[in-house]
Amino acid sequence: PNPFKASTSLRFEIRAVLPVRARVYDIRGRLVATLMDGTAYPGYGSIVWDGSSRGRVVPSGVYFLKVETPRATSTTKIVLIR
Repeated sequence: PNPFKASTSLRFEIRAVLPVRARVYDIRGRLVATLMDGTAYPGYGSIVWDGSSRGRVVPSGVYFLKVETPRATSTTKIVLIR
């Protein structure tokens, strides 16, 4: 769900074996969390973000999930409410 409180599941579909990087950035563009940085295989998958950064809870606010592959890049706004 978006906005979310405790955690959110971010779903995606991959159509080929590809390197995938999924990162969360704050409103200022600073890296908050790396959720995935590796190879993804064809099919549907999901990534869970628990609203933390390096084990520390982050404050309420607007964040951006950026998912990158060699073929495409997608950025989605997510809102965390504490």
